[in-house]
Amino acid sequence: MEQKRTIKLLALDLDNTLLTSKKTISCQSKQALKACEKAGIRVITASGRLYRSQINFTSQLSQHIQNNWHVCNGGGGLYCGQELMWRTKGFAPELFLRIINKIRQTPLFYFVDTVSEVFYEKDLRIQPSQTAEKLLQQTYIRPVNNAEEISHPVRIVFYCRNGWEVSLAHEIQEEGARSYDAGDKVVEIAPKALNKFEALKEVCRHYHIPMDQVTAVGDDENDLEMIQEAGLGIAMQNGTSKIKEAADIVGQYDNDHEGVSNIIKHYIL
Repeated sequence: MEQKRTIKLLALDLDNTLLTSKKTISCQSKQALKACEKAGIRVITASGRLYRSQINFTSQLSQHIQNNWHVCNGGGGLYCGQELMWRTKGFAPELFLRIINKIRQTPLFYFVDTVSEVFYEKDLRIQPSQTAEKLLQQTYIRPVNNAEEISHPVRIVFYCRNGWEVSLAHEIQEEGARSYDAGDKVVEIAPKALNKFEALKEVCRHYHIPMDQVTAVGDDENDLEMIQEAGLGIAMQNGTSKIKEAADIVGQYDNDHEGVSNIIKHYIL
């Protein structure tokens, strides 16, 4: 039997990884994370969610885990407790405006993420998806007259209504930026340098943990770099084919059948 490697930090994606399809964290998963904590393994989440949304889930975990540095906003920032600790440089102004001008030629509703806040153009006469409608009710979502007013944009996020809108969002291309799937018909456009792995490196520097002692678990394209670069990259059974090909290990179960707790039991502890 292969000897388990030394793991000091476990980085978990949320949606379709730690979270079930009903957006809950199972009791078994919570127990497995506590076991990691007792074993001296630092547990963090690494999510594409807006950090204020991510807190709704990390607050369900132990106080110790809550107070770790978590990767948020697809790698756009790091938070601890409810405090934002670090954020990436984001888009160069010229690149951001070129992308916005291309989006304005489409029927896509979009948000601009600065990590600390999220904005939308209030005069955008486009019907948002149901997911976007729910987001618009949050206090940290703010309207602006023009996207040009927004300082420090780090991501542009589309909560698409259908597959056609997903394809259309991916067609918006500019040198220095990339689009990628974040699951559940969500498409993001970000600077090429922005990803969860770059933020994870900041976490490892803070805790003095080498990358070869990190395990990263995820399911979709926005997890790719951290799964490739972590000491042990693990794809969920429900992960995309691209993620499975990049991973060192593919878990035996999906997010609705204790995929994370099974991975912890067999490969972490």
